[in-house]
Amino acid sequence: MFTGIIEYTGTIQAITKKPHGIRMEITTGRDALSLKKGCSIALNGVCLTVTDHRDSMFFVDVVQDTLSRTNLSSLRRGDEVNIELPLEVGDRLDGHILEGHIDGMGTILSMTKRGIQTILRIRLPFHLSKYVIENGSIGIDGVSLTVKKINRNVVSMALVPFTVEKTIFARRPTGDRVNIEVDRMGKYLEQQLKNRGRL
Repeated sequence: MFTGIIEYTGTIQAITKKPHGIRMEITTGRDALSLKKGCSIALNGVCLTVTDHRDSMFFVDVVQDTLSRTNLSSLRRGDEVNIELPLEVGDRLDGHILEGHIDGMGTILSMTKRGIQTILRIRLPFHLSKYVIENGSIGIDGVSLTVKKINRNVVSMALVPFTVEKTIFARRPTGDRVNIEVDRMGKYLEQQLKNRGRL
């Protein structure tokens, strides 16, 4: 489980093709020795497993199914990623619960500075927009954000300066694809209603 509060960013140093997937080598600019082999880590909101680490570097394997569902497939050497370690028992829950299981990809339409806030507009796949509500939470590239407005399948969020500074949003161009994780509660409720023949 994750909270969508990005702890730091990393840089892709190498991508090696493997049978049915890839291996990524990521540097963090901080000591990676606190990581353990086999521990979970979220890259751009995608839950992955640390396979090895040394100094300020760690490695993850990404299987083909994950590549097909997320924007990790478009990453190249030198690209930055949002990084979050999993929630531990007793930690403060400052964002909202995220599982690191991506529901689909959206597209950045615009990022507009308005005073101290930055308005981020993203176009969602239509099938995900039904799970999004105004003032509800949504995970965008692993960042817990509050939806301020939704118009059909376009959502708007207001980013505070801290979020812009601590994540990779400021370096994402219009047209980039972002990973989307919607609130699980709506999906579970929909499934239960379907099971009971009410949808």
